[in-house]
Amino acid sequence: MQFNHPRPLAFLVLGFSTLIAFLHAEPGHVFSPVTPAQIALIEAALPQASSAPTQPRRLLVFYRTEGFVHKSIPIGMMALQRLGEKTKAFTTVTSEDMAMFEPDTLAGFDAVLLLNTTQLKFEDPKHREALLAYIRSGKGFVGIHAAADNFSTWPEGKALIGGVFCNHPWNANDVSAVKLDDPKHVLNAPFGGTGFWIREEIYQFGPPYSRDHQRVLLSLDMSKPQNARPADKIQRTDNDFAVSWIRTEGQGRIFYTSLGHREDIFYVPPILQHLLEGIRYALGDLPVDDTVSSKASPTPPALAPDDVTPIQDRSITPPISATNSPPPAAPSTIQPKHNSKIEEAANTASLPAAHVPSLAAEADALAILRNPASSLENKFGAFEQLSLNATAASIPTLATTAVSDELGLAERSALVLAQLRLPEAQVVLLTIIEKRAAGTRAPFITALRAYATPPVI
Repeated sequence: MQFNHPRPLAFLVLGFSTLIAFLHAEPGHVFSPVTPAQIALIEAALPQASSAPTQPRRLLVFYRTEGFVHKSIPIGMMALQRLGEKTKAFTTVTSEDMAMFEPDTLAGFDAVLLLNTTQLKFEDPKHREALLAYIRSGKGFVGIHAAADNFSTWPEGKALIGGVFCNHPWNANDVSAVKLDDPKHVLNAPFGGTGFWIREEIYQFGPPYSRDHQRVLLSLDMSKPQNARPADKIQRTDNDFAVSWIRTEGQGRIFYTSLGHREDIFYVPPILQHLLEGIRYALGDLPVDDTVSSKASPTPPALAPDDVTPIQDRSITPPISATNSPPPAAPSTIQPKHNSKIEEAANTASLPAAHVPSLAAEADALAILRNPASSLENKFGAFEQLSLNATAASIPTLATTAVSDELGLAERSALVLAQLRLPEAQVVLLTIIEKRAAGTRAPFITALRAYATPPVI
């Protein structure tokens, strides 16, 4: 694919109004880019590789917001992408485009994950029928946090998750006690057999939530006085405030957790492991006991400890900061990053602090991207290399991969193009944005917004 614009700067000026329209398009929302420090925190929290699935799994991460927009969405998208890549349990496709629920498109995924979606209406009956049929036929459905705040005019949709958001008497900065309802359950194994305290917004659920309908894994430990709230804030009369559960719908499998309001939830190793096992259950790769709680063998819960230190403060590994990192080497001693085994770079996802050009490294990476036989993992490593070494010579190849349907290539291409900060690269990005469907533009706009030089932004 070629882009021939003899007057790129003029094109950028003319394209500015178009870009601004994209930035404020509804219901799309352009998020701040995930920072290197945030990526480092995610990387430090990722679990070890799980057992490989019997077949490649594709996970649709859907993040459309028609109501409140959670700032944690881009962090969650990055964490889920890297979780699948590192463990090889699944590959992710992110979208906010309702066209993903066309029956033929939906059929290409093994599970759908709603990441902090809010007030989705699913007004098209075809999309409603497709999602119900998809799940009941044996596919998976995962909900994170605000996934319980959707489908207000669609009763069958509201029933899918297993509970409907009422309010959150426990706010984002509150520290609440959580118990393991079944300490020996596989999905609770990451917590080591003990409850915990967490700094997070915790939901209260209304019908159809019931322990007759789902297997509750985590819930608030109401034996702790710190969890008590004024009566006018509480709607449930049974003192049952679930946090995570699994359930079945026809032949399908559903995992939900209300954790995920705060960004730092995605930096906690036990929680990422909990998410991984829940997703694997939904995908059909982790058989577990999903008998509803009211019919399961009684098991004493594991209560939260007396120590109220939040799990974030116990578990998050902070990245090296500017205050405690060693002094930088003198410029003459800095060596450009170059590794003949480019695939090793696929094990990380941190963004570079600055470009360090290396023609040899750039040539190696471009050769991998141009080779149809290159594995997806090697291509991801090539993009990591180009984020450090790309020059204007990379633009033609990146323009091609930026319109690729292969998982993750388009988004990575956009990021590298934007990081170049060259008018020719910005022309390519603007042209691609104009040509893409409305629901698939967000990664390209975010990249351009973060790195473009005037007059674009």
